[in-house]
Amino acid sequence: MRNIIALNFVISLLIIACSPSANQANDIYRISQEQKLYELSIIWKELSYNFANMDNCPGLDIDSLYRAYMSIVQNTDNDYEYVKTLQRFLANFNNGHVRCEYPDYINQQLGYFPIITIYKDNKLIIDNVYTSDMEDFAIGDEVISINGIPAMDYIEQYLLPYVSNSNKNIKISKAVLGLNFYANLLKNESLELILQNEKGIRKRTLYSKSIDSPLLRKDISYIGNLFLEDSINDFAYVRLTQCNESFHSFFLEHYDKIQEYKNLIVDVSFNQGGSSNVTLPVIHRLIDCDAIGSYQEKTRVNNAMYRAWAAVKVLYYKDYQVSKFYKKNIILTILTMHLSMFLKINR
Repeated sequence: MRNIIALNFVISLLIIACSPSANQANDIYRISQEQKLYELSIIWKELSYNFANMDNCPGLDIDSLYRAYMSIVQNTDNDYEYVKTLQRFLANFNNGHVRCEYPDYINQQLGYFPIITIYKDNKLIIDNVYTSDMEDFAIGDEVISINGIPAMDYIEQYLLPYVSNSNKNIKISKAVLGLNFYANLLKNESLELILQNEKGIRKRTLYSKSIDSPLLRKDISYIGNLFLEDSINDFAYVRLTQCNESFHSFFLEHYDKIQEYKNLIVDVSFNQGGSSNVTLPVIHRLIDCDAIGSYQEKTRVNNAMYRAWAAVKVLYYKDYQVSKFYKKNIILTILTMHLSMFLKINR
């Protein structure tokens, strides 16, 4: 049964591997060297036989990668550096859903840079500034260097290796400075930036702010779902920030208006993910021909998840909540496992 739920276990492990007990002190020195190695070993073991996208990792030798990281994770200075190191290990698998989340006690120690930068025309440009105390940073400023290193060289060396994605352009967009998972530091740390605009070049210090800062929460709260109309050019615009019930309700609220326009822009540049259960009904309203929104067939790509999801349904849901399809699938999977074991034993 353990093999059946392996993929779900991997994904869950990446989120809870470092989770502390509730009565531990609020610090970042909790995980022993032995525990770090153990957790890395579990992740390596699960990925080595149950990762569905190895064909997207050309040249990757997972065993060599594991051996290289054994000493690296044990020598990390604190839990924050350890989780970042696990993330760098996982980034080698070029999959946006394979990453290591920070547990809450580390999140409380993190700071984020209250700006958004974008990579445009081979330059790193400030695209937005979130807090009112950032008057030294202006939209449109080019970041020439970071800590004395050319800006994009800094991104390439210190941020890009941690990004889990197969598309290089997407990797860069996720690696640039800003309020994102990959460009964080412990709070109150700083970077020295050289900025340039039409008025000249200047040096400024950029500080990482606590994510719990009321000022930061207030200033980023405007990044929500948005609906705009352009009747002159016959366009409607919808910004989707998260695939949740809130967006589903927001979309339905404006659906009649959307239908009045010939063209629709759906902006997902701030999207934080979520559930397909709320996006599929939206997609179905936007298409006017027969289409397959989802499927239950087993393929090379979804084979592991196909089996794991059936196991999750049967093991953790009440009987009346599990369809015959999933019950049939889990039985066939168990029979296949036992048959495979029997054949190996009797070779």
